[in-house]
Amino acid sequence: MSRIRRSPASFATSGVRFYDGEQKLSITQTTIEEAMTVEQKAYVVSGKTISSNGASTTIIGDTVTLSGVSFKTPPAGFPNPPGKETFQVFINGMVVESSAVISVTDTGSGVAVKLDLNELNYTLDSNDEVTISGKFN
Repeated sequence: MSRIRRSPASFATSGVRFYDGEQKLSITQTTIEEAMTVEQKAYVVSGKTISSNGASTTIIGDTVTLSGVSFKTPPAGFPNPPGKETFQVFINGMVVESSAVISVTDTGSGVAVKLDLNELNYTLDSNDEVTISGKFN
């Protein structure tokens, strides 16, 4: 019994065409009249990461407060104040699931992050590094 062996070159030269001669393509172009303002675009791309290593931090029970930090003021068309979903929280380099973050609030003198310790399955310690990313001044 003999086998037919094809060289890689023979595969490359034997072309196969796929086409559908019965359907015609049509492209619909839509022009959007409204767009984001310059301020809205600047807000969307802005972001800052704050760490408890670089800010005065207090950890009491289920709340982490980063002093001297404030939210960036959102332009028209964005929620004010921003909700917890606007921020991402890390403890000791590990991301905290959004279900474990109860709230992120601007207290006027800093930002307070309230966590659900049962959901987090972790007890906060004063030596923990807490990092938060979001829209900060």
